[in-house]
Amino acid sequence: MLVDINQIKVVDRIRKDKGSFRELAESMRYSGLINPITVTPDYTLIAGERRLLAAKALGWKQIEVRIMDVGEYEDRLQLEIAENELRKDFSLSERLEYAKRLEQVERLKAKERMEDPVQNFAEGELVPFSRIAL
Repeated sequence: MLVDINQIKVVDRIRKDKGSFRELAESMRYSGLINPITVTPDYTLIAGERRLLAAKALGWKQIEVRIMDVGEYEDRLQLEIAENELRKDFSLSERLEYAKRLEQVERLKAKERMEDPVQNFAEGELVPFSRIAL
């Protein structure tokens, strides 16, 4: 469900250090919001504050939300803790695997650019004299 981003209320969060969310914002600009933020029926944030901050930094006016009817303060607290603590980062071998796959993608993109070098120039950009067919 899409909600006006200014309707989201952020109150009494545990996490004070938000860290840099520039990379998250760039990912969201490129791929969109993969996982909606989670809010109560009155739009109080339960999970996804960094995603919300990144969306605001991108100038988004609306954001996708998942509404959870959570009655007790303790339940909201447990959800916030779970969202931030109960996840698993990539292992070193998994990081090496995704780096390898990204390298393959970049290699294919470079090959495509080499096959059609003129496509590398934006419209209106000057083409080097050596590329002009006489």
